[in-house]
Order: sequence, then C-alpha cells, then structure tokens
Amino acid sequence: MTRCPKGQHDFPIEDDTGAYCAEHGVTLIRNPEPNQGEAPPVTAPTQKGQK
Repeated sequence: MTRCPKGQHDFPIEDDTGAYCAEHGVTLIRNPEPNQGEAPPVTAPTQKGQK
C-alpha cells in the first residue's frame, strides 16, 4: 500500500492506475510503463519563406 503524504496513513482507495484519499483530497496517478522506443527528433519551427 502507498502512504498518503498529508495524513501519513495508507490510501483508502488504490489500484493499478493510482490512489485517492478523500479525507485529504490527495490524488496519486501512476505513470505508465516507460516508452522503450527512441524519442522523435526535435525540429525547429520554420518561418514563412524559409526552406
């Protein structure tokens, strides 16, 4: 179980996607598995008239 950072108790509602504590209004959202592929290249925006 995951601990509520405000109340120092276990989150009363918790599943694979996150957890919620209604008493303190704390929502924890779990990150999905990291992307194993490469990130697309970053390209600078072009201005009108540039090639």
